[in-house]
Order: sequence, then structure tokens, then C-alpha cells
Amino acid sequence: MRKQFDLSDEAISVIRSVQEQHGFKSERLAVEYILRNFDTREADEKIADAVVKKLDTDYIQRDRLKWSTQTAEQNSIILLDCLNTLLFSMNIQDIVPVDSAPSPVIRNSKTRIKERIAWFKQQSDERKAKAGKAPAGGD
Repeated sequence: MRKQFDLSDEAISVIRSVQEQHGFKSERLAVEYILRNFDTREADEKIADAVVKKLDTDYIQRDRLKWSTQTAEQNSIILLDCLNTLLFSMNIQDIVPVDSAPSPVIRNSKTRIKERIAWFKQQSDERKAKAGKAPAGGD
């Protein structure tokens, strides 16, 4: 079957580029190649998008959680060593449970943590909004 088309200079340039790139002897072969691979390119893009999404939701978040847990564990060990040293140096023998009588430092620290968590959640929601995703909602 024979068809004639009026194509823009840009379209002709793309056809010639494909022709040169793949060593086709005619522009017709380049056009046929482009048409045969049109569906393949769309499928490849969908697969690439799915892979990126999977990496983002599963692996990147998992690595971040692993790093956060490791950092928290290291900080806990350091804090326990510091507190133990202070308790020994001050010869303190009695316990004052934090849940029954928190010091002002503990209360302020808990407030600061809540503020930081809210700030990080806001940053995350803004990144998702810029990426075209709605925030997950909830706390």
C-alpha cells in the first residue's frame, strides 16, 4: 500500500537520524522501524515507571528505616554510657521514673521531638505534592 504524508522538517530529521543510527538504506525502513517500536517504547516507559515506584516504596524506604534504626541504637548506647557515668560519679542510688515525674528537660525534649516529626512530615507532604502525589493523610 502506498501513502503520502506531509511531514515537518523536525519529523524528517528524526527519521533520518534513526536511519543513520541503525544503518537503514531508506527512510521507509526507518519509518517502519519507528512504528514497530512505538508500542515497545510505551511499554518500556511503563516498566521503568513501575520499577522506580517499586524502588521508592520498598527499597529506599527500607534502607532509610534501617539507617534510622541503626542510628537510634548507636545514640541510645552512647546516652546510656553517659548517664551511667554520671550516676556513678554522683553516687546516685535512687530512681525517679520519667513517667511519674519528668524533669523540665525531658518535657522540653519530648515537645521538640514532636515538633521535628511534624516538620519532617510537612516536608515529605510538600515533596509528594510537588511530585503530583497527594499526601498519605493521617498522622
